[in-house]
Amino acid sequence: MQSLGFLRTSTETQVPHEYQNGLVFDIFEDGRASTVKIQTENINRFIGVPPEISIDLLMIATAVYSADKKILRKDHFDAWTRSISLNIPVSSELWHAAEKDLIDAISFLTSDNWSFDLRIENSKWHGPRYEQIPKFSADAVVLFSGGIDSLVGTIDLLEQGKRLILVSHFESTADANVQQKLKAILVDQYGSNQILHIRVNLGPKKENHTQAYPLPGPIETTARSRSIIFLALGFAIASSVDSQTPLFVPENGFISLNVPLTKARLGSCSTRTTHPYFISTFLNAIRKVGVNNPVVNPYQFTTKGEMLQNCLNKELLQKAIPLSLSCAHPTAGRWYHEEAGNCGYCYPCLIRRAAVHKVEWDKIDEYKHDICRDERLIVDTNKGNDMRAVAISLSENRKLANSALLPLLSGRIIESQLSDFADLYKRGLDELNNLLIAEASPQVRKILGI
Repeated sequence: MQSLGFLRTSTETQVPHEYQNGLVFDIFEDGRASTVKIQTENINRFIGVPPEISIDLLMIATAVYSADKKILRKDHFDAWTRSISLNIPVSSELWHAAEKDLIDAISFLTSDNWSFDLRIENSKWHGPRYEQIPKFSADAVVLFSGGIDSLVGTIDLLEQGKRLILVSHFESTADANVQQKLKAILVDQYGSNQILHIRVNLGPKKENHTQAYPLPGPIETTARSRSIIFLALGFAIASSVDSQTPLFVPENGFISLNVPLTKARLGSCSTRTTHPYFISTFLNAIRKVGVNNPVVNPYQFTTKGEMLQNCLNKELLQKAIPLSLSCAHPTAGRWYHEEAGNCGYCYPCLIRRAAVHKVEWDKIDEYKHDICRDERLIVDTNKGNDMRAVAISLSENRKLANSALLPLLSGRIIESQLSDFADLYKRGLDELNNLLIAEASPQVRKILGI
């Protein structure tokens, strides 16, 4: 079964008959009639309208992200892999040369079969235009999610005296509130003249009576493509400054590599948000259309714990960490009337807690649940899944005489970097192991077999 999607930025564009029963992603000047929201006002006000090629990239990313969230995996033959074809407007024929690399990158990211029909059409960028745009002389653009990694990356650059544009994508108020609170702490420490924060609310909208082609209600919760939205927003803003302004993507190398913990997590069952192969293939694509801003991740071969350990302002970091959000599903507890926050039992929360334990800042009251001491969580089918997988991975790795090839399970890696990634992987597992040795109760350790 192939799922179809059609993106348009004008009501004058007719939806071809074959797409009318698919997904229509409408991004109109009149937001009420749109099926996808992109709040561009902050970009227009502080940066100006991005270059056309960068607008194209954002439209492609928006279509991919919206399709990923609205096409349910459970409806497909293996309850995971989807075939998705998107018709998207772009301003230049150059995109046809980039199409193969772009499809390879996105297919690797989500483990789906993607195809594009890129139609040539003048870009339409909505939102108010401003004659007087305040000039902010930025040294770099930083993807600022509200997690610990982006916080460390931002602090390190500010400590080096860099003037930064922080770019945030959000859909939920949980993400937005965290990003705002962390920004406020940074501004208080370094001054408002060092930081410009641009936040963009982007994602599929709920059905309303003014939409010509409303999107279906259900949401695919495994959405793997959020990183392409972050990158597209980052490039739109960096390229608006100039073609050489670097885009920083602060992400610890252990989670970036994300080697599957068990055989059941091969492929995109383990996320590939900033995997080296995805990033390199994605860059190959956009270089062909003339987006040349450098991309930098200083922490490619650094664990999360090492990022905290080496942060250039540990006092500020320790103060800010409790406000950060690392959880895979921070709003899941809303059904139980719980506040949004770090759940404590998902894999990102486990890595976070292991990292904070490494620098001796671990506080269980920063999590909704203590997975190390509540044995009921371990046997819970869903909530204990990631901790059980971690225990299996630690046990299996102890049995291996040589685990140097394990990083290849996460995807293609340059051969010359394999030994560095293998060493990184071992250090990341050590952080998780040290957390369990120090904090897991006897009952939990017995259940996990450690």
